[in-house]
Amino acid sequence: MQELCEGCGCKSSDCLKDKPQCGKDMVWCEHCNAGFNWEKIPDDQVKIVYEGRGEFWGAPCSEPVPYGWWCDCGYYNEV
Repeated sequence: MQELCEGCGCKSSDCLKDKPQCGKDMVWCEHCNAGFNWEKIPDDQVKIVYEGRGEFWGAPCSEPVPYGWWCDCGYYNEV
């Protein structure tokens, strides 16, 4: 995974976790504090859980909900 701040003009110390200066949708690893663009995290590193949403014409319906992601350092972060 490529770090979000690689090639960015802003210093990572200037970025706030809830609103980065570059305006990208980002997540931070709680263990190593690396920032990543949420949309570019590979699918195999994101934990998806399918939550039931009742039935539609008798067929069970579910919705994919992201629960967390694994960082390159091996730490699991919850969303």
